Amino acid sequence: RKTKTVITRDSVRFYLDDTPSVDAGLGPARKVYWERFIKPLPNQKANFDGERHALSPTHPLYMDFDRSLVTGLWWTPPGQVIEDGDHVYLVEGIFDAIALHLSGVKVAATMAAGFFPSLAVKPYLGKGIVWIWALDGDKAGREKMDKHRKRMEEMGELTTMALTGSSWLDWNDLYKRKRLDKPEFLEKCQYRGMLAAAKTRERKAWVFFRERKNIRHFVIEMNNALYSIQVD
Repeated sequence: RKTKTVITRDSVRFYLDDTPSVDAGLGPARKVYWERFIKPLPNQKANFDGERHALSPTHPLYMDFDRSLVTGLWWTPPGQVIEDGDHVYLVEGIFDAIALHLSGVKVAATMAAGFFPSLAVKPYLGKGIVWIWALDGDKAGREKMDKHRKRMEEMGELTTMALTGSSWLDWNDLYKRKRLDKPEFLEKCQYRGMLAAAKTRERKAWVFFRERKNIRHFVIEMNNALYSIQVD
């Protein structure tokens, strides 16, 4: 007689609709989650699951809700409170968000580079918050950050970027290497992001000079052109 062996493993769930900014607008919370096995098998990915929220056409969030399971939501660390004038990092993954949170940074995970937290961000609009897009630093991540920043600017929000300087090390990797223990490292990441986000040569020159005031003459690149800058 053959017997069937069933292997059970523990998993952990992170709810994306369990923060005041989300559940206050969508109704009952803890319906949508990201689940990951604590000890995953090789090549086994985490997955999204749960129950889609249902909104009526008269609901104030209806136009921003595409009826997908995850899009528009975010995950934030339990107990984190986003206040007026805060600086908030927006990253891709939950482990990246945990890494920054443990380093004293306010943060939200959008769950994918292409996802924009249109629902979760609504209660914080117009409160002087600086949204720092800090997705992966590869080509795809940079393109998505440019797209998301433009959308936030059109919403009247303050927004910039933070770049790790690496296309293969994410925030969680840097945390494990104890790079995030140094405040000056995060300041450097924001400096790189501000340089990349500059829309004019004047803005880029100002960002460069603010970081390196001892340099009075320097060269910057902008739109495939080089500019010589002299500060009198």
